[in-house]
Amino acid sequence: MSRSRPPDERLHAGQVLAGYRLEGTAGSGGFCDVLRATRLADGAPVALKVLRAKHRGQRHRELQLLREGSLLQSLRHPRIVRCLDAGRAGPWTFLALEWLEGRALSALLERGRLRPDLALDCGFQLLEALEYLHRRGVVHQDVKPDNLLLGPRRRCTLFDFGLARTRTDALQERAGLDPLRIAGSASYRAPEQSDPHAPVGTPADIYAFAVTLHRLLTRRLPSAGAPSARLPEPLRALLARCLAEDPAARPTAAELRRSLHALERTEPKPGDDAGEAPARFGP
Repeated sequence: MSRSRPPDERLHAGQVLAGYRLEGTAGSGGFCDVLRATRLADGAPVALKVLRAKHRGQRHRELQLLREGSLLQSLRHPRIVRCLDAGRAGPWTFLALEWLEGRALSALLERGRLRPDLALDCGFQLLEALEYLHRRGVVHQDVKPDNLLLGPRRRCTLFDFGLARTRTDALQERAGLDPLRIAGSASYRAPEQSDPHAPVGTPADIYAFAVTLHRLLTRRLPSAGAPSARLPEPLRALLARCLAEDPAARPTAAELRRSLHALERTEPKPGDDAGEAPARFGP
């Protein structure tokens, strides 16, 4: 006697999940899919981050997603995506995130490098988010253009906190129980993130920030940790500090933001006596 096949439990448009009506697919990454949805209680649009079917029942994945939701619900910053709800509905583990209009910076880079003023604007906003996180002992661990959304009025938002580390994780690391030893995308990963014996702290985000800003300005990754020679020398020197092998040699997010502002103020502007000025921080 043959066994009957289990019911098809794939999510589909029109389905209602924990009070949210699914509208369609918005994206994917890691071990989750992101779906457009409508909150039935008030009609508000949301983004549902849901474990993929193949990861259902994997306890560590479910806990990782719920842990991300708990962390996001403890954060309140205009440059960080908000988590509105988190839980389980039947076999599905999900987060309900605020719906943000816009495109990931990685999608914009497919068309070419960003205008220098826009790249720096995104950089300053990202540093505001990192300052806030680092004051609270949180390390994002996966800063990159894929995880930055550019919306209307140049609003830049940091999302995807699935690999974020807290002070509790740091304590577990010292006890030899670190749950997220190696994390982040290889091209943006600080050297210490790949060393099982090195502590990982806020300087890892500064390293990834520098790689990200370099990409926004040039569309390229730094070569062997060296910023492009096409960038202005003061900016190259600042990015080189951020890419230092030694985490202690990197500036903090607050120091970096002040240094960038100082560089921006000293750059020549169009109409100066020196003649027509190049685009600020442009290659």
